[in-house]
Amino acid sequence: MDASEELTISKIVKGLPRLRVNDDVLSDYETQNPFSSKHHVADKNTYLGIEVEVENVQKWDNNNPYWGITEDGSLRNRGREFISLPIRAWRVEHALTKLKQELNPDIDFSERTSIHIHMNVRTLTIKQLEAMVLTYLVFERTLFRYVGHNRDENIFCVPIYTTNLGHNLYELIYEKSVALDWFKYTALNLIPVMEKGTVEFRHMYGTLDTDKLMPWINLLLCLKLYALRNEPDAIKNRILELNTTSEFRIFGEEVFGTNIQHIWNDKYDRDVEQCISYVKNTCFINEFEDQLEELLEEGSPIDELMKKVQIQKTPERYSINPFFSTGGGGGIADLNTQSLTAALRGIARAEPPDPPTLRTRVVLRDNVEEDEPEEEVEDEVDFHDSEDEDERHNF
Repeated sequence: MDASEELTISKIVKGLPRLRVNDDVLSDYETQNPFSSKHHVADKNTYLGIEVEVENVQKWDNNNPYWGITEDGSLRNRGREFISLPIRAWRVEHALTKLKQELNPDIDFSERTSIHIHMNVRTLTIKQLEAMVLTYLVFERTLFRYVGHNRDENIFCVPIYTTNLGHNLYELIYEKSVALDWFKYTALNLIPVMEKGTVEFRHMYGTLDTDKLMPWINLLLCLKLYALRNEPDAIKNRILELNTTSEFRIFGEEVFGTNIQHIWNDKYDRDVEQCISYVKNTCFINEFEDQLEELLEEGSPIDELMKKVQIQKTPERYSINPFFSTGGGGGIADLNTQSLTAALRGIARAEPPDPPTLRTRVVLRDNVEEDEPEEEVEDEVDFHDSEDEDERHNF
Protein backbone atom coordinates (compact mmCIF):
# COMPACT_ATOMS: atom_id res chain seq x y z
CA MET A 1 0.00 0.00 0.00
CA ASP A 2 1.23 3.49 -0.84
CA ALA A 3 2.29 5.30 2.32
CA SER A 4 0.34 8.36 1.19
CA GLU A 5 -2.88 6.38 1.55
CA GLU A 6 -2.28 6.21 5.31
CA LEU A 7 -1.75 9.95 5.69
CA THR A 8 -4.69 12.05 6.81
CA ILE A 9 -6.15 14.89 4.78
CA SER A 10 -4.51 17.38 7.16
CA LYS A 11 -1.09 15.94 6.25
CA ILE A 12 -1.73 15.71 2.52
CA VAL A 13 -3.35 19.09 1.80
CA LYS A 14 -0.74 21.81 2.15
CA GLY A 15 -1.53 25.30 3.34
CA LEU A 16 -4.81 24.68 5.17
CA PRO A 17 -5.59 27.75 7.31
CA ARG A 18 -5.58 27.38 11.07
CA LEU A 19 -8.85 27.08 12.94
CA ARG A 20 -10.02 28.78 16.11
CA VAL A 21 -12.39 26.34 17.79
CA ASN A 22 -12.76 28.34 21.05
CA ASP A 23 -13.80 25.28 23.05
CA ASP A 24 -12.82 26.98 26.34
CA VAL A 25 -14.99 30.02 25.61
CA LEU A 26 -17.93 27.80 24.66
CA SER A 27 -17.51 25.69 27.81
CA ASP A 28 -17.61 28.81 30.01
CA TYR A 29 -20.75 30.01 28.25
CA GLU A 30 -22.45 26.62 28.59
CA THR A 31 -21.63 26.49 32.32
CA GLN A 32 -23.48 29.76 32.78
CA ASN A 33 -26.24 28.80 30.33
CA PRO A 34 -26.95 25.10 30.79
CA PHE A 35 -28.91 23.33 28.09
CA SER A 36 -30.58 19.93 28.02
CA SER A 37 -30.55 18.28 24.58
CA LYS A 38 -33.48 16.14 23.54
CA HIS A 39 -31.73 14.54 20.55
CA HIS A 40 -29.13 11.80 20.64
CA VAL A 41 -25.99 12.60 18.60
CA ALA A 42 -24.42 9.81 16.56
CA ASP A 43 -20.87 11.16 16.83
CA LYS A 44 -20.54 13.81 19.51
CA ASN A 45 -17.02 14.98 18.85
CA THR A 46 -16.84 15.59 15.10
CA TYR A 47 -16.43 19.29 14.38
CA LEU A 48 -19.21 20.80 12.27
CA GLY A 49 -19.70 24.23 10.78
CA ILE A 50 -23.32 25.31 10.27
CA GLU A 51 -24.47 27.96 7.79
CA VAL A 52 -28.04 29.23 8.18
CA GLU A 53 -29.58 31.47 5.52
CA VAL A 54 -32.54 33.60 6.69
CA GLU A 55 -34.65 36.44 5.29
CA ASN A 56 -36.55 39.24 7.05
CA VAL A 57 -33.98 39.52 9.84
CA GLN A 58 -35.18 42.53 11.85
CA LYS A 59 -33.17 41.90 15.00
CA TRP A 60 -30.52 39.63 16.43
CA ASP A 61 -29.71 39.88 20.12
CA ASN A 62 -26.30 38.21 19.65
CA ASN A 63 -25.91 37.03 23.23
CA ASN A 64 -24.10 33.76 22.48
CA PRO A 65 -20.60 32.92 21.21
CA TYR A 66 -21.66 30.35 18.60
CA TRP A 67 -22.57 32.56 15.66
CA GLY A 68 -21.23 35.20 13.31
CA ILE A 69 -23.25 36.97 10.62
CA THR A 70 -22.68 38.13 7.05
CA GLU A 71 -24.73 39.40 4.13
CA ASP A 72 -25.56 37.03 1.30
CA GLY A 73 -26.20 38.45 -2.16
CA SER A 74 -28.53 35.58 -3.08
CA LEU A 75 -31.01 36.53 -0.35
CA ARG A 76 -33.67 39.26 -0.36
CA ASN A 77 -35.67 41.27 2.20
CA ARG A 78 -32.96 41.83 4.82
CA GLY A 79 -31.53 38.40 4.21
CA ARG A 80 -28.54 37.32 6.28
CA GLU A 81 -26.37 34.25 6.61
CA PHE A 82 -25.43 33.08 10.11
CA ILE A 83 -22.18 31.14 10.31
CA SER A 84 -21.26 29.10 13.33
CA LEU A 85 -17.85 28.59 14.79
CA PRO A 86 -16.56 25.09 14.16
CA ILE A 87 -18.29 23.28 17.01
CA ARG A 88 -18.47 19.68 18.13
CA ALA A 89 -21.66 17.95 17.05
CA TRP A 90 -23.06 17.67 20.58
CA ARG A 91 -23.20 21.49 20.75
CA VAL A 92 -25.18 21.99 17.54
CA GLU A 93 -28.66 21.65 19.04
CA HIS A 94 -27.87 24.27 21.70
CA ALA A 95 -26.41 26.63 19.09
CA LEU A 96 -29.44 26.32 16.79
CA THR A 97 -31.85 26.81 19.70
CA LYS A 98 -30.08 29.96 20.90
CA LEU A 99 -30.03 31.43 17.39
CA LYS A 100 -33.76 30.90 17.01
CA GLN A 101 -34.45 32.52 20.39
CA GLU A 102 -32.40 35.62 19.54
CA LEU A 103 -34.02 36.38 16.17
CA ASN A 104 -37.32 38.15 15.58
CA PRO A 105 -40.17 35.59 15.54
CA ASP A 106 -41.29 36.42 11.99
CA ILE A 107 -38.05 35.53 10.19
CA ASP A 108 -38.68 34.09 6.75
CA PHE A 109 -37.21 30.89 5.34
CA SER A 110 -38.10 31.45 1.69
CA GLU A 111 -37.20 29.07 -1.13
CA ARG A 112 -33.96 31.05 -1.50
CA THR A 113 -32.73 29.98 1.93
CA SER A 114 -30.95 26.79 2.92
CA ILE A 115 -28.82 25.13 5.59
CA HIS A 116 -25.28 23.99 4.79
CA ILE A 117 -23.35 21.57 6.98
CA HIS A 118 -19.55 21.53 6.84
CA MET A 119 -18.07 18.35 8.30
CA ASN A 120 -14.44 18.07 9.33
CA VAL A 121 -12.66 15.32 7.38
CA ARG A 122 -9.08 16.31 8.10
CA THR A 123 -8.61 13.28 10.33
CA LEU A 124 -9.66 10.87 7.55
CA THR A 125 -7.22 9.16 5.23
CA ILE A 126 -7.79 9.45 1.49
CA LYS A 127 -9.17 5.91 1.38
CA GLN A 128 -11.56 6.66 4.25
CA LEU A 129 -12.75 9.80 2.45
CA GLU A 130 -13.24 7.72 -0.70
CA ALA A 131 -15.29 5.16 1.26
CA MET A 132 -17.40 7.90 2.83
CA VAL A 133 -18.16 9.54 -0.53
CA LEU A 134 -19.08 6.23 -2.18
CA THR A 135 -21.33 5.32 0.76
CA TYR A 136 -23.02 8.72 0.51
CA LEU A 137 -23.66 8.18 -3.21
CA VAL A 138 -25.45 4.89 -2.52
CA PHE A 139 -27.98 6.79 -0.39
CA GLU A 140 -28.09 10.16 -2.16
CA ARG A 141 -31.66 9.75 -3.46
CA THR A 142 -32.79 8.47 -0.06
CA LEU A 143 -31.22 11.43 1.72
CA PHE A 144 -32.88 13.88 -0.66
CA ARG A 145 -36.19 12.17 0.01
CA TYR A 146 -35.71 12.78 3.75
CA VAL A 147 -35.01 16.47 3.09
CA GLY A 148 -37.99 16.91 0.76
CA HIS A 149 -39.12 20.35 -0.46
CA ASN A 150 -38.02 19.41 -4.00
CA ARG A 151 -34.44 20.23 -3.05
CA ASP A 152 -33.23 17.71 -5.63
CA GLU A 153 -34.45 20.19 -8.27
CA ASN A 154 -32.57 23.15 -6.80
CA ILE A 155 -29.66 24.41 -8.91
CA PHE A 156 -27.64 25.22 -5.77
CA CYS A 157 -27.63 21.63 -4.45
CA VAL A 158 -27.52 19.49 -7.59
CA PRO A 159 -27.67 15.71 -6.96
CA ILE A 160 -24.48 14.02 -8.10
CA TYR A 161 -26.51 11.17 -9.61
CA THR A 162 -27.88 13.63 -12.19
CA THR A 163 -24.36 14.55 -13.35
CA ASN A 164 -21.26 12.91 -14.79
CA LEU A 165 -19.19 13.97 -11.78
CA GLY A 166 -18.91 10.33 -10.76
CA HIS A 167 -16.20 10.09 -13.44
CA ASN A 168 -14.31 12.88 -11.65
CA LEU A 169 -14.00 10.63 -8.61
CA TYR A 170 -11.47 8.56 -10.56
CA GLU A 171 -8.78 10.88 -9.17
CA LEU A 172 -9.88 10.08 -5.62
CA ILE A 173 -10.50 6.36 -6.12
CA TYR A 174 -7.63 5.41 -8.43
CA GLU A 175 -5.05 8.19 -8.09
CA LYS A 176 -5.64 8.81 -4.36
CA SER A 177 -5.76 12.56 -4.94
CA VAL A 178 -8.13 15.10 -3.38
CA ALA A 179 -7.37 17.69 -6.09
CA LEU A 180 -10.68 16.99 -7.84
CA ASP A 181 -12.32 18.81 -10.71
CA TRP A 182 -15.61 19.50 -8.92
CA PHE A 183 -18.67 21.77 -8.98
CA LYS A 184 -19.47 23.96 -5.97
CA TYR A 185 -23.23 23.69 -6.23
CA THR A 186 -23.50 19.94 -5.90
CA ALA A 187 -25.40 18.58 -2.92
CA LEU A 188 -22.15 17.10 -1.64
CA ASN A 189 -19.50 19.72 -2.31
CA LEU A 190 -15.94 18.36 -2.20
CA ILE A 191 -14.14 21.60 -3.05
CA PRO A 192 -13.76 22.59 0.66
CA VAL A 193 -11.59 19.51 1.24
CA MET A 194 -8.72 21.43 -0.33
CA GLU A 195 -9.71 24.81 1.12
CA LYS A 196 -10.89 24.04 4.66
CA GLY A 197 -10.47 20.31 5.25
CA THR A 198 -14.23 19.78 5.18
CA VAL A 199 -16.95 18.39 2.97
CA GLU A 200 -20.11 20.46 2.59
CA PHE A 201 -23.65 19.06 2.55
CA ARG A 202 -25.95 21.61 0.85
CA HIS A 203 -29.20 19.63 0.76
CA MET A 204 -31.30 21.06 3.59
CA TYR A 205 -33.88 23.80 3.03
CA GLY A 206 -33.95 26.83 5.35
CA THR A 207 -35.21 25.99 8.83
CA LEU A 208 -34.29 26.16 12.52
CA ASP A 209 -36.46 23.18 13.42
CA THR A 210 -34.13 20.97 15.45
CA ASP A 211 -36.56 18.04 15.09
CA LYS A 212 -35.70 18.12 11.38
CA LEU A 213 -32.08 19.24 11.56
CA MET A 214 -30.72 16.94 14.27
CA PRO A 215 -31.83 13.68 12.58
CA TRP A 216 -30.35 15.09 9.36
CA ILE A 217 -27.02 15.78 11.04
CA ASN A 218 -27.05 12.29 12.57
CA LEU A 219 -27.51 10.72 9.13
CA LEU A 220 -24.49 12.65 7.86
CA LEU A 221 -22.40 11.73 10.90
CA CYS A 222 -23.23 8.07 10.31
CA LEU A 223 -21.59 8.25 6.89
CA LYS A 224 -18.32 9.34 8.46
CA LEU A 225 -18.54 6.83 11.30
CA TYR A 226 -19.08 3.99 8.84
CA ALA A 227 -15.94 5.02 6.93
CA LEU A 228 -13.97 5.15 10.18
CA ARG A 229 -15.17 1.82 11.57
CA ASN A 230 -14.66 -0.31 8.48
CA GLU A 231 -11.81 -1.06 6.12
CA PRO A 232 -12.15 1.21 3.07
CA ASP A 233 -11.51 -1.61 0.57
CA ALA A 234 -14.11 -3.75 2.31
CA ILE A 235 -16.65 -0.92 1.96
CA LYS A 236 -15.88 -0.54 -1.73
CA ASN A 237 -16.26 -4.27 -2.32
CA ARG A 238 -19.45 -4.31 -0.25
CA ILE A 239 -20.98 -1.66 -2.50
CA LEU A 240 -19.92 -3.43 -5.68
CA GLU A 241 -21.57 -6.64 -4.48
CA LEU A 242 -24.93 -5.07 -3.59
CA ASN A 243 -27.54 -6.61 -5.90
CA THR A 244 -30.77 -7.45 -4.04
CA THR A 245 -33.31 -5.46 -2.05
CA SER A 246 -32.57 -7.47 1.08
CA GLU A 247 -28.90 -6.49 0.75
CA PHE A 248 -29.91 -2.85 0.28
CA ARG A 249 -31.77 -2.90 3.58
CA ILE A 250 -29.01 -4.68 5.48
CA PHE A 251 -26.44 -2.23 4.15
CA GLY A 252 -28.61 0.70 5.25
CA GLU A 253 -28.79 -0.73 8.77
CA GLU A 254 -25.03 -1.24 8.79
CA VAL A 255 -24.43 2.40 7.87
CA PHE A 256 -27.17 4.24 9.79
CA GLY A 257 -28.10 1.88 12.62
CA THR A 258 -31.28 3.04 14.34
CA ASN A 259 -31.15 6.30 12.37
CA ILE A 260 -32.37 4.38 9.34
CA GLN A 261 -35.88 5.00 10.66
CA HIS A 262 -35.58 8.54 9.28
CA ILE A 263 -35.05 7.37 5.69
CA TRP A 264 -37.05 4.15 5.67
CA ASN A 265 -40.00 4.40 3.24
CA ASP A 266 -41.63 2.55 0.37
CA LYS A 267 -39.24 4.20 -2.13
CA TYR A 268 -36.09 3.14 -0.28
CA ASP A 269 -35.29 0.00 -2.33
CA ARG A 270 -35.81 1.72 -5.68
CA ASP A 271 -33.81 4.79 -4.67
CA VAL A 272 -30.86 2.74 -3.44
CA GLU A 273 -30.96 0.47 -6.49
CA GLN A 274 -30.76 3.43 -8.86
CA CYS A 275 -27.90 5.01 -6.92
CA ILE A 276 -25.94 1.75 -6.79
CA SER A 277 -26.31 1.49 -10.55
CA TYR A 278 -24.92 5.03 -10.87
CA VAL A 279 -21.96 4.22 -8.62
CA LYS A 280 -21.09 1.00 -10.42
CA ASN A 281 -21.39 2.46 -13.91
CA THR A 282 -19.95 5.93 -13.31
CA CYS A 283 -17.51 5.90 -10.41
CA PHE A 284 -15.55 2.78 -11.29
CA ILE A 285 -13.52 2.01 -14.37
CA ASN A 286 -15.22 -0.64 -16.49
CA GLU A 287 -12.59 -3.38 -16.76
CA PHE A 288 -14.10 -4.78 -19.97
CA GLU A 289 -14.07 -1.39 -21.64
CA ASP A 290 -10.49 -0.97 -20.49
CA GLN A 291 -9.50 -4.31 -21.99
CA LEU A 292 -11.43 -3.57 -25.18
CA GLU A 293 -9.67 -0.24 -25.54
CA GLU A 294 -6.33 -2.03 -25.29
CA LEU A 295 -7.41 -4.59 -27.89
CA LEU A 296 -8.48 -1.86 -30.29
CA GLU A 297 -5.64 0.61 -29.77
CA GLU A 298 -3.83 1.84 -32.85
CA GLY A 299 -1.46 -0.74 -34.27
CA SER A 300 -2.75 -3.71 -32.28
CA PRO A 301 -3.31 -7.03 -34.13
CA ILE A 302 -7.09 -6.60 -33.80
CA ASP A 303 -6.82 -3.03 -35.10
CA GLU A 304 -4.88 -4.20 -38.16
CA LEU A 305 -7.36 -7.00 -38.80
CA MET A 306 -10.32 -4.66 -38.38
CA LYS A 307 -8.87 -2.35 -41.01
CA LYS A 308 -8.86 -5.23 -43.46
CA VAL A 309 -12.60 -5.71 -43.06
CA GLN A 310 -13.34 -1.97 -43.29
CA ILE A 311 -14.25 -1.26 -39.69
CA GLN A 312 -14.76 2.39 -38.75
CA LYS A 313 -14.19 3.38 -35.11
CA THR A 314 -15.71 6.22 -33.09
CA PRO A 315 -14.93 6.97 -29.41
CA GLU A 316 -18.08 5.34 -28.03
CA ARG A 317 -19.16 2.93 -30.76
CA TYR A 318 -17.49 0.44 -33.06
CA SER A 319 -19.25 0.15 -36.41
CA ILE A 320 -18.33 -2.87 -38.54
CA ASN A 321 -19.53 -2.39 -42.09
CA PRO A 322 -19.35 -4.83 -43.78
CA PHE A 323 -18.72 -7.73 -41.39
CA PHE A 324 -19.73 -11.14 -42.73
CA SER A 325 -22.45 -12.62 -44.86
CA THR A 326 -25.44 -14.10 -43.07
CA GLY A 327 -26.93 -15.47 -46.22
CA GLY A 328 -29.95 -13.24 -45.69
CA GLY A 329 -30.97 -9.63 -45.67
CA GLY A 330 -28.87 -8.79 -42.63
CA GLY A 331 -29.57 -5.93 -40.23
CA ILE A 332 -28.29 -4.28 -37.06
CA ALA A 333 -27.20 -6.34 -34.06
CA ASP A 334 -26.89 -4.59 -30.68
CA LEU A 335 -24.35 -6.67 -28.81
CA ASN A 336 -23.70 -6.90 -25.09
CA THR A 337 -20.37 -7.72 -23.45
CA GLN A 338 -20.54 -11.45 -24.12
CA SER A 339 -21.59 -11.15 -27.73
CA LEU A 340 -19.05 -8.39 -28.32
CA THR A 341 -16.29 -10.63 -26.99
CA ALA A 342 -17.52 -13.46 -29.17
CA ALA A 343 -17.60 -11.15 -32.18
CA LEU A 344 -14.00 -10.08 -31.62
CA ARG A 345 -12.95 -13.70 -31.36
CA GLY A 346 -14.80 -14.35 -34.60
CA ILE A 347 -12.85 -11.57 -36.29
CA ALA A 348 -9.59 -13.02 -35.08
CA ARG A 349 -10.42 -16.48 -36.44
CA ALA A 350 -11.98 -15.53 -39.74
CA GLU A 351 -10.25 -14.94 -43.01
CA PRO A 352 -11.13 -11.46 -44.30
CA PRO A 353 -14.04 -11.94 -46.70
CA ASP A 354 -14.39 -10.38 -50.09
CA PRO A 355 -16.08 -6.99 -49.41
CA PRO A 356 -18.38 -6.95 -52.47
CA THR A 357 -20.18 -10.11 -51.32
CA LEU A 358 -21.00 -8.78 -47.83
CA ARG A 359 -24.38 -7.32 -47.04
CA THR A 360 -24.70 -7.27 -43.25
CA ARG A 361 -23.94 -4.25 -41.03
CA VAL A 362 -23.27 -4.89 -37.34
CA VAL A 363 -23.10 -2.12 -34.74
CA LEU A 364 -21.33 -2.89 -31.48
CA ARG A 365 -22.32 -0.63 -28.61
CA ASP A 366 -21.34 -0.32 -24.99
CA ASN A 367 -23.69 -2.26 -22.73
CA VAL A 368 -24.88 0.46 -20.33
CA GLU A 369 -27.36 -0.11 -17.54
CA GLU A 370 -29.74 2.45 -17.39
CA ASP A 371 -20.12 7.03 19.05
CA GLU A 372 -16.46 7.26 18.50
CA PRO A 373 -14.45 10.36 19.50
CA GLU A 374 -12.82 12.32 16.77
CA GLU A 375 -9.04 12.44 16.79
CA GLU A 376 -7.71 15.74 18.05
CA VAL A 377 -5.91 17.77 15.41
CA GLU A 378 -2.77 19.74 16.13
CA ASP A 379 -3.16 22.35 13.39
CA GLU A 380 -6.84 23.09 13.13
CA VAL A 381 -8.51 24.61 10.12
CA ASP A 382 -11.28 27.15 9.74
CA PHE A 383 -14.41 25.92 7.95
CA HIS A 384 -15.40 29.38 6.73
CA ASP A 385 -13.70 32.20 4.91
CA SER A 386 -11.98 34.55 7.34
CA GLU A 387 -13.75 37.54 5.86
CA ASP A 388 -17.08 35.95 6.75
CA GLU A 389 -16.02 35.29 10.34
CA ASP A 390 -15.00 38.82 11.11
CA GLU A 391 -17.98 40.52 9.48
CA ARG A 392 -20.63 40.86 12.18
CA HIS A 393 -23.71 43.08 12.06
CA ASN A 394 -25.90 44.16 14.95
CA PHE A 395 -29.58 44.83 14.53
